[in-house]
Amino acid sequence: TYWYGLGYAIGFIGLHVWMMLRRRSLGWSAKEVYGFSILFAVCVLLGGRLFSVVFYHWDYFATRPGEIVAIWRGGLTSHGLLIGGVAACAIASVWLRQPLARLLDEVAIPAAFFLALGRLGNFINGQIVGSVTNVPWGVIFPGFDEPRHPVTLYEGLKNLALVPILALVMRRYGVGRGLVAANFILWYGLLRFFADLYRDYAGTYWGIGKGQFYNLGMALGGLLVLLILMRRPAVVTVPVPPRPEPSFAALLPWRLLFILVLCVSLLARSGWNQDVIKSIRGAAASTGEARSVCRTLASRDVASFKA
Repeated sequence: TYWYGLGYAIGFIGLHVWMMLRRRSLGWSAKEVYGFSILFAVCVLLGGRLFSVVFYHWDYFATRPGEIVAIWRGGLTSHGLLIGGVAACAIASVWLRQPLARLLDEVAIPAAFFLALGRLGNFINGQIVGSVTNVPWGVIFPGFDEPRHPVTLYEGLKNLALVPILALVMRRYGVGRGLVAANFILWYGLLRFFADLYRDYAGTYWGIGKGQFYNLGMALGGLLVLLILMRRPAVVTVPVPPRPEPSFAALLPWRLLFILVLCVSLLARSGWNQDVIKSIRGAAASTGEARSVCRTLASRDVASFKA
């Protein structure tokens, strides 16, 4: 059930290892890396949860505010995760006195890896199904009789494909200018738009799923930022002398707190789980009103929070 949360935990560890390897160029000590890793993980979980609560399930949580923190009952969205990551970088920019563009560039590659792991967890748990298909690699998910596109694998592979793309941008332009982050936003949104064309969305607007508008917004925003940044001169990164490394005893509380945050992330579940899928599809099959039932998925997937 909690493969999705395991993907989060591994992703946060990957980010932490990446920042540890990069801390010399940032002028950080191991203590500051732990602080940033904890801040990033907390903001990502909060962002993913609050985006789901506000934009997808507000009618439910408006009368049940105590359940907002219950991430183990489902309800995290990838667009909210990204907003949470940006918020973490903004806070760390002030706290650790680093340019925001530099931090966003630094986390772009581990963020792509993190999102790929999350989609792999979705697939293992049988969450987020694709449309019906007859392609040889179609998958019969629990609760369904016909093969469907493994859309979470499409998105996971798309996220992994971003890693070498962003690495090339980093090698060509370096970090600190914001170009790595802008490319991440552009290609994440654009490629996800095409991958999500095979997703079985719960209701559509003008023929496409609600989440597709967020994808298009990301792609257009990333393109706009990229065009603006390309017109600016290159940033000269001044080496920062590293801070003294703390002792083992001084690092111990930070390590324990990071482990605690990882344990909490293990509880995370996707908002669209098998409880929701079976409930909605079963109702659609029994009433013959699949279209209207799908359109009310957002308000009826409260079953996932009661499971």
